[in-house]
Amino acid sequence: MGLLNLPRIPRGASPEQMANIYNQAIEEMEHRVNGFLQSSNIQEVGGWKVGQTELESKDKDVGMSTVDTSGDDVRFWAGGSNPDTAPWRVTKSGKMTATGAKIESNPGGYPNIVLDPSDDSIVVYFAADKYVGMGAIFGVTPEVKLVNGTKAADITMSTNFQLLTNANIDIGTITPGGKVNILGDNVFVDSFSYLKPADVPGFPSLSSQLSQKAIAGANTSSAGGGTFNGGIPIGTVLATAGGGSVTWNGISIPSHSHNQN
Repeated sequence: MGLLNLPRIPRGASPEQMANIYNQAIEEMEHRVNGFLQSSNIQEVGGWKVGQTELESKDKDVGMSTVDTSGDDVRFWAGGSNPDTAPWRVTKSGKMTATGAKIESNPGGYPNIVLDPSDDSIVVYFAADKYVGMGAIFGVTPEVKLVNGTKAADITMSTNFQLLTNANIDIGTITPGGKVNILGDNVFVDSFSYLKPADVPGFPSLSSQLSQKAIAGANTSSAGGGTFNGGIPIGTVLATAGGGSVTWNGISIPSHSHNQN
């Protein structure tokens, strides 16, 4: 044990000064005798105030507490003088609130998930120019952005739900025989020639047969009316988009002929 240095009472000290010196001496002696600090023998250390159940800064903006009630009491807090509403706080059950926190799974590296409150976004990065982002950062409405180098697509919701992209869009299934259904009371497809299911070996698709009609010199006719082939030989077996096939039986129409220029 080190030397015991008790405070001295200066000549002419007031009663308040003497009481304060007496309390300091008692705290010093209790600390030396008991061998540890406690709220009964210390009130402040290094700018921290010591209470019966808490250790907190003088302005109370940061601290820790051992208060134990039936509720989920706050154990650590920072950024506010009220532990229950401080921007950063952790309760005794381990639940954390971190208002304004930027969270990264792999800072400076990839893959990386970034939650950034500065622009209210969540972005999942595979690389710096390959990512999926979600938030209001990219526009004035909630938006999902998909970026792969120079190619990008935006899914937005304003008056209408929109998918906008500067790249081609492929819609299909990875399961053999799978189907793609487009549902709705009013479905419009703008700026396209026609739906084009892929050819199946041994069965030409309708789109490939229709393409033959556009070849210069191709002829379709049904002199006198009745059934005509529409440029596709009667009896041709066509593949369907959902799997299987159908047989082309021509079109019934009044007398008609056409030569492709």
